Amino acid sequence: MRPVMFLMAALFVLGVAPLTAQTTFTVTSNNDVDDGTCSVGPGHCSLREAINAANASAATTDTIAFNITGAGPHTIAPGSALPTISDPLVIDGYTQSGASVNTNPVGQAINATLMIVVDGSGAGAVDGLTITAAGCTVRGLVINQFGGHGIHVSGAGASGNLVEGNLIGTDVNGTTDLGNIDDGVFIESGPSNTVGGTTAASRNLISGNGLKGIDISNSAASGNVVQGNYIGTDLSGTAAIANDEHGISIDGAPNNTIGGTAVGAGNVVSGNTLHGVEIIFGGATNNTVQGNLIGTDRSGAASLGNGGHGVIIHEAPNNAVGGTAAGAGNVIAGNTNGVTISGSGATGNAVLSNAIFSNTALGIDLGGDGVTGNDTGDGDGGANGLQNFPVFDAHLGSTIIAGTLSSAASTNFTLQFFSNGACDRSGNGEGETLLSTVAVTTDVSGDATFADTLGQTLAKATAITGTATDANGNTSEFSACAGVADFDVAASPSSRTVTAGQSATYTVTVSADGGSFGESVSLACSGLPTGGSCDFTPSAVTPGATAATSTMTVSTAAASLPPIVPRWDSGPRSVLVVTLLCVALFGLGLALVRRVPRSRRPRWVLVGGGALALALFLGACGGEEPAGPMGPSPQTHTVTVTGTAGSLEHSATVTLTVQ
Repeated sequence: MRPVMFLMAALFVLGVAPLTAQTTFTVTSNNDVDDGTCSVGPGHCSLREAINAANASAATTDTIAFNITGAGPHTIAPGSALPTISDPLVIDGYTQSGASVNTNPVGQAINATLMIVVDGSGAGAVDGLTITAAGCTVRGLVINQFGGHGIHVSGAGASGNLVEGNLIGTDVNGTTDLGNIDDGVFIESGPSNTVGGTTAASRNLISGNGLKGIDISNSAASGNVVQGNYIGTDLSGTAAIANDEHGISIDGAPNNTIGGTAVGAGNVVSGNTLHGVEIIFGGATNNTVQGNLIGTDRSGAASLGNGGHGVIIHEAPNNAVGGTAAGAGNVIAGNTNGVTISGSGATGNAVLSNAIFSNTALGIDLGGDGVTGNDTGDGDGGANGLQNFPVFDAHLGSTIIAGTLSSAASTNFTLQFFSNGACDRSGNGEGETLLSTVAVTTDVSGDATFADTLGQTLAKATAITGTATDANGNTSEFSACAGVADFDVAASPSSRTVTAGQSATYTVTVSADGGSFGESVSLACSGLPTGGSCDFTPSAVTPGATAATSTMTVSTAAASLPPIVPRWDSGPRSVLVVTLLCVALFGLGLALVRRVPRSRRPRWVLVGGGALALALFLGACGGEEPAGPMGPSPQTHTVTVTGTAGSLEHSATVTLTVQ
């Protein structure tokens, strides 16, 4: 006890007022009476009285809670401007009985129940809540129909404030437009404030207002964060309640973040009358727009477009729309242009890794004047330096993207390639699905080539586009579309049979697969018989939109007969029959000799008779006559016909039997 008393005495001597405990002021009435006192505990306290009491409190941060009797929601209707909040304060509408925060995750409707409505329809041309203090929180309120801004965070001292879990510009159900005349939330020169957050309970609905949903203005308004909100939609995130100008505007303010890479950080900025996100004038630099759905419903799949551009950057340098980090890309669809960058001062604005599709005009427009063609050496100037875009080879393969970039000499570039279900009607596409990111460096002439092998196979007729971003963050428009054209090879008939030394012909048909194929396809063959050859007439064809044919002639070598080699064959005769026949013949020879009387048999008769018997024996039993020469057996060969066009290669097979 003594140390505490000593500390308080010391503070008194030094002239420092001791800090007091936090005070909670409870609003018990929905009227606008101000009798100069907000009773702490039982008694009368209006919202006006509570704000005045909190401003006068010596506590570091006070809280205004609500305990209005009766069934809600409860409407507080000020007859004039409410007091400016000049001291740290938490206003928490969720303390009112029956109120509950949103619990639905990203991609679902807001299910919050709010019980405190601050209705400014009778207050005149004033703001709903004006905050000049630091460290304030406004949550759980419906703020609508004020003649000025719904919430006005004003001055360089208004920093570190939090606006979360509110409905600003709609009715209590979040389905009807009851907008404030000016902005929903206006941050004027205040730094490091947060509108929304990454949690489900933090999500605001800011729609139906007469100017912008959120306006961040002036050079001192730096480091503000806008996350997790539905801006321009109803509570469900599937229908529009438009803010009459832009969803979010950053006017001359630097270093602000719209969205982010964390789960829940992205905003839905859709259905607004003009642009989704506007970043304008020279002081608006180093702002990031990441992870948002701009022009779609809460799912990112259905269109809920803004009437103007998804994102417009005018005369503002060095901002980022998307990025290469995981989750940084925005979905930008259903708008006029996806991203417009205009004005000579709008340089260094990187547009990376976004899904930009189904916008009525261009995906990215430098200058706001339609397609800007490439120029030799890329020496022109303007928005993002009118950076040249990549040029693809005439026909891309289904797994390889190749082409060239012509731009500033000896410069590093980041190329990004995208697939699209169809090409934009301008001929220069958008970028629906990011395929790959490639780094290239131009040579001293300003030229670079690229050939990127994808980790997937693209469907036929896919439209491929690309962007180029230099080391200073200048991103080009999307390139002209390149189709994933392909071809097929077929050969007929499927088989032929020829005598060795003759030729066989086949018809080879090359047809377009997936639209028109205007590149020459060279033909070759393999798998021929030994000594054979093939010729194509013509040797290359161009199928175009239909098909082209070539005649393949396969020539074979003449057969050469092997030397005659006698062979003795036992034949099919029975061994017994052969044996008996041989014995009979030998016996016949001996009988002939014996018919000559012994006295009359000279030696030559004996010798001759024996020789005759032996000859008969050998002639009958020594074997058959030699067989004729053995010719070659028929051989069947599989001949492969291959067509090649750049990186594309396809083949077909036929068979050839040579007798």
